[in-house]
Amino acid sequence: MVKIDDTTYSWLGQPPGGVPTNVTTMTVTPTRTIFELQAGPMNLTITFLSPIEARSVVRLQTPC
Repeated sequence: MVKIDDTTYSWLGQPPGGVPTNVTTMTVTPTRTIFELQAGPMNLTITFLSPIEARSVVRLQTPC
């Protein structure tokens, strides 16, 4: 949940009472997942880091 100008927006899941955000872009790379969201007048960028396995040759060779 994120609160902007006294309005509560839900950006991860749909809990009751939150206004849903709009996902404008989602980018997935071998090391991170990036969501760009529109919440009312604000743009939000949320980045999740993904662990990379040194033993996985396929994952190490995938370009970002």
